[in-house]
Amino acid sequence: MSTRKKTAKSSRKAKENAFRRNVAFEFPALNGGKNPKRIVLRAEPSGDRGIYQEIAVRALRNGKAIGDVLVGLDGKGNLRVLVTAGGDGDADHALALFPERGAADTVERL
Repeated sequence: MSTRKKTAKSSRKAKENAFRRNVAFEFPALNGGKNPKRIVLRAEPSGDRGIYQEIAVRALRNGKAIGDVLVGLDGKGNLRVLVTAGGDGDADHALALFPERGAADTVERL
């Protein structure tokens, strides 16, 4: 097996183990190598382990949550993405997105 394959496999395994341990990953958001608003993204497991297992991605500026996205399943097992609005990442989610639906039915206001 090549070194590259071993590295990719061990990297994936490390990430899987990190999520089991409830570890967050933080990194600066970049577009074209730039981040003029100094936005930091934090991805972490969310929910109650074994019951609700989801992934949360928060956008932070100067330590304040300006956006929150939660990816998981709804009560029927459908893929759902919850999103805050208004620049307040600590607010209740305002929209539910269902990527498996047709475009006309993808967005629901909460």
